[in-house]
Amino acid sequence: MLIKKIPKFDFRDLFIFEMANNHQGSVEHGKFIIREFAKVAKEFNVRAAMKLQFRELDTFIHPAHKESKTNKHIPRFESTRLSEEQFAELVAEICAQGLITMATPFDELSVDMLERLDVEVIKIGSCSASDRPLLERIAESGKPVICSTGGISLTDEDINSNDKNGMVNMDWLNTFFKKRSVDFAIMYCVSIYPMTAKYGNLRKISKMRERYPDLTVGFSTHESPNNTNFAGLAY
Repeated sequence: MLIKKIPKFDFRDLFIFEMANNHQGSVEHGKFIIREFAKVAKEFNVRAAMKLQFRELDTFIHPAHKESKTNKHIPRFESTRLSEEQFAELVAEICAQGLITMATPFDELSVDMLERLDVEVIKIGSCSASDRPLLERIAESGKPVICSTGGISLTDEDINSNDKNGMVNMDWLNTFFKKRSVDFAIMYCVSIYPMTAKYGNLRKISKMRERYPDLTVGFSTHESPNNTNFAGLAY
C-alpha cells in the first residue's frame, strides 16, 4: 500500500493578519481588508496568512442569552454574521491575493465548515486551548495547527495547588498534539486587551523555546496599535 506523506507546514517567519469580525458582516468590506493587507505583505515581502473566525452562532450562543444587552460580544457576533457561502467568497479572495488561509473555529461544527472550505491552517484561540472536545475534533482534521496559550501555565508546578483539577497546561497540550501526530506551533499570548508593558513578560518566549526546542514559538500580540515595540522585541 502506498501511503501519501503530507509535508509538514513551515510555521517560521509567518505573519498572521486577523480579520475577526472587522468585515462588519459585509463580504465586500472583508475583501477590501484582504486586498489592503495583501498589498502590505507584497510590499515588504512578508509571508502572511489572513485569519477568519468561525462560530456556529445558532448553537454557540445559548438561547437564553440571544437577546442579551449586557454581553457586548453577542450583538457584535449577530450583527456581523456571515453565511458559509459568504465565508467561501472571503477564502477565495485570500487565495487570490496570495495569502495563506487560516481560521479560528470556536466549536466543532465550525471545524466541519473549515474543512468544507479547504482552509489551510487552524488557529486555536487561548480561550479554546482547554476545550478538549474541540481539540479532539481539530486533531481529527489533519490540518496544521497554531495554538495561542494566553492564561495557560507552562507546567503543573506553575499552577496554584487549589486549581490543578482539570487544568490544561502547555506540557499537556504538547503531549496531546504529539500523541495525535498533529503538526503544530504554539504562540505566547497575554490575554489582556490591550496588553500593557507591565504585563508583557516577553522572557516567557525564551522559556517556551527552551522547553519545546522542536516547536516554533510565536507571539500573539494584543498591545495598543500605537505601541510598535513589542512585536520587534518578541521577534
